[in-house]
Amino acid sequence: MNYTPLPPSLSAPHRAMISPVGPGKEAEPVRTAVAETSRGSAAEIEPVQKPETEQYLEQVSDDIPLSEDEKKLGASHPPAQGTLIVDGRMIHLPISLEEVDDGLHKPLSSGKRWMAMMVRYILDKLHLVIRNVGGHMGVIRAR
Repeated sequence: MNYTPLPPSLSAPHRAMISPVGPGKEAEPVRTAVAETSRGSAAEIEPVQKPETEQYLEQVSDDIPLSEDEKKLGASHPPAQGTLIVDGRMIHLPISLEEVDDGLHKPLSSGKRWMAMMVRYILDKLHLVIRNVGGHMGVIRAR
């Protein structure tokens, strides 16, 4: 048997003052008050406008309205940069496919390389592969 004497700081009178680290494993959990929060969507929240700046603010639409002639010709709004439409699903990426291709050739310490690798990881999870088709970057389904 290995016996090591206790140091004087842990002698019997001092041991009684040492408290356990936490409640035992059979202790009841302590209930804490949780603040109630309202979970409203961003569309429901209206920005607060101050009267002195109201005259300078103008509400701008995100998309440009197309005339009926343009719609009849089949014109539509192009997707945002880094947005793909694959099998009827719209996939939003932080950078375009061309930037992904360029970023994969940057040094490992570059932020563009890390962003490109993240986009490639997202596409891998969706079973999609980036390919250069006819001089344009495209996405095809991986086999």
